Amino acid sequence: MAIRPPSTLVAKHWLLSIARLSGRVARKLPADTSTWGASGFVTVGRAGGSPHHYLPLSSPVVSVHTWAYSENAANPPWHIAEELCEAIMHDTYGILDHANVRRGITDLPARYTSARADKVYPVTEPTEIPGDPGNYAHYNFSMAFEWVAI
Repeated sequence: MAIRPPSTLVAKHWLLSIARLSGRVARKLPADTSTWGASGFVTVGRAGGSPHHYLPLSSPVVSVHTWAYSENAANPPWHIAEELCEAIMHDTYGILDHANVRRGITDLPARYTSARADKVYPVTEPTEIPGDPGNYAHYNFSMAFEWVAI
């Protein structure tokens, strides 16, 4: 019997459907920067939200982190991390793509039910996170989801 997916998994798979992210979304950064540093990576985690009192409707706020890294650069590649934020906010299937509201999320692992994201919207603007000792370019913003299991 399939079980209800956690909100972070729903958010991750919603983000994976954005073409410019091309599979570069997970809960944590891959250790090998050579596989993602030049093109960037997105990590997602739960930041808050409120469950519905009477309906099985989830309304989490998720924290989205965009990353980029260049081993030989004098400065972190900020433009790459920032462009990933823009892809999430504005590209095809991004947050502000109103033509794709109520999008089904059917590519979850087999043990979970599918989901439908009814509303996804930004809660904060992307913010540059300076001072990473590893010289990573890092942005962060929050977005809200309203979703149901189907």
